[in-house]
Formats: sequence, structure tokens, C-alpha cells
Amino acid sequence: MLPPFSLYIHIPYCVSKCPYCDFNSHVVAQIPEQSYTDALLQELKFYGGSDDWRGRIVQSIFFGGGTPSTFAPRSIGKLLAWVAATFPINADCEITLEANPGAVDSDKFFGYRDAGVNRISVGVQSFQPRLLKFLGRIHSADEARKALEIVRGAGFDNFSFDLIYANPEQTLADLEADLNEAMKFRPPHLSAYNLT
Repeated sequence: MLPPFSLYIHIPYCVSKCPYCDFNSHVVAQIPEQSYTDALLQELKFYGGSDDWRGRIVQSIFFGGGTPSTFAPRSIGKLLAWVAATFPINADCEITLEANPGAVDSDKFFGYRDAGVNRISVGVQSFQPRLLKFLGRIHSADEARKALEIVRGAGFDNFSFDLIYANPEQTLADLEADLNEAMKFRPPHLSAYNLT
């Protein structure tokens, strides 16, 4: 029997490019959502038809980027429906979608939930306005807080968010304030990344 696997689906589009980001991400005037979704489906079909993958159980799915929350729930749902029709899915499969606090709206998040996403990862990075500015983030600290409330309000009990530390503008007091603010949201998962 072939081992289970985790599926990563990359959506490389962003509203703006953060200066510290080394990931494959692009800012374009018009995101080619339909054609990119179709291309992803073609790639999934290629692998889904392979003997190396057929019958293997999917244990987790992660939509990363870029900013996957720039895509509509119908596109995410189309991809998830194809995966579910092609591979057996583990009953407790975690399906995560990354979101930028500057690209969050409640209708979309209810839609992601309906499409099958059961975990959201929010790129907060900091709750300090001057640190967000230094990082080139498009969202404010208040928008980050609001995004986390929207995610929880849409029924996502399983969520995570990212913080960045070792920002040259950051003091120890800033880091402590960010961690204290983060704990107010009681996230099931918190990632802290060293700015390099």
C-alpha cells in the first residue's frame, strides 16, 4: 500500500510584494484566476492519473502563496472538488488557506468554509504600526485584528497566524506586545519567523 501524502497548491499572486518575501509571488494588474485555476486542474489531472499517486490518501491540503485569499471561493472549491473526486481524503484532513489581512472579507471566508477549507492561516506579522510599515505590509494593526475576528466569525475554530521577529526596528517591548496581543486571540497555532 502506498503511503499517504500532503498536497501543497501554490497561488503566486499578491496585492503587493513585501520587500522581505523570497517566495514565488507576483503582483499583476489583473489576476488570471480562471486560467491559473484551469492550469492547476491540468497539473492535478496529470498527477492524479499516475500509478505513483493513484489511490494514495490525502492527509492534508495547503493553499500557499502568494496570497490564496485573492482567489474566489468557487475557484478554491473547484480545486478541492477535483482532489476529492480523484483521491481518497483522510476523514480528519486539514485543509488550510493562507490569507493576508489586507485581503479579507467575511463573505469570502464563509465561502471558503463552504468550499471545504477548515483552517485559515493569516499573515499578521505584527500588531505594531511602525513595524508593519517597515515590512511593507498593506494592512494596518486594526485590519489584522479585524481579519482574525472575521476568520473566527466565519466558523474557523482552527486558525493560525504568523508573526515576524528580529525586525531591526523592533524592540524587546515590541515583541512582548505582539506576543501578548497574539495570545488574546487564543490561536490554536502561532508561527514566529525570524526576519533574515
